[in-house]
Amino acid sequence: MKWLEFILSLVSRFLNGNKEGTSNLLLDTVNNLTTNHEQTFTNQNNNSISISELFLQLDKMGYYKYTHPSRLEEVKKEDIKNDYFSGWDTGRIFLADAESLGQHGVADFFKYYDDEMKGTLEKQSVEEFLKNQNVIINVSDEHRDTDGYYIIINGCKYEIYSEKEINEDWWTLSSVRCFSIINKLLKEAGSKERIYALADGNDQNAIFLTEEMYELINSCNYLQEKSKPRNIGNAF
Repeated sequence: MKWLEFILSLVSRFLNGNKEGTSNLLLDTVNNLTTNHEQTFTNQNNNSISISELFLQLDKMGYYKYTHPSRLEEVKKEDIKNDYFSGWDTGRIFLADAESLGQHGVADFFKYYDDEMKGTLEKQSVEEFLKNQNVIINVSDEHRDTDGYYIIINGCKYEIYSEKEINEDWWTLSSVRCFSIINKLLKEAGSKERIYALADGNDQNAIFLTEEMYELINSCNYLQEKSKPRNIGNAF
């Protein structure tokens, strides 16, 4: 009805010789339509799901499929309450201290798990997680000295940092290259899971997510930025 009234108004003004009024009415209409479109687009961009909705959607995506059944409901509640990804009980989060990784610690990272979690909760290691993705980790050599740090995995040599890089930020280099090795192997195995960093330095953890999970988490404006996973690059 409003569009009909608008058209009749235009015709009436034109027939009465009020061409300037007709032109102004058209311009005002176009401007209003443009403004409304921009506002709608802006509002859509500013929309953000709540924390509870975030974890509900992650659950539907399979985020908790590696969580031990005895802890499943409790872990879900903890994630929503704490407003960050802190629970190692999800089976996706692992300690990844950047300093330890750089100090001849990449091989240990694959095998490490929290002893207190062993047994009743069937805490798994990174290596065990990767096995579930059809990735086998076979470390045949690992060497760190004044000439740098390298590791041989499945017969392939990976340089964690070179002799020239020892005086650089080898904490970050070690994290980037360790995670890059894992992502390379995951991709080759056809897995949709990828490894990302949570926090950094001595507080750094590793979290395994699909790309869809990663994008959903980072789109949530209600989640603290420091709590969001980071893609720390691809070296290989």
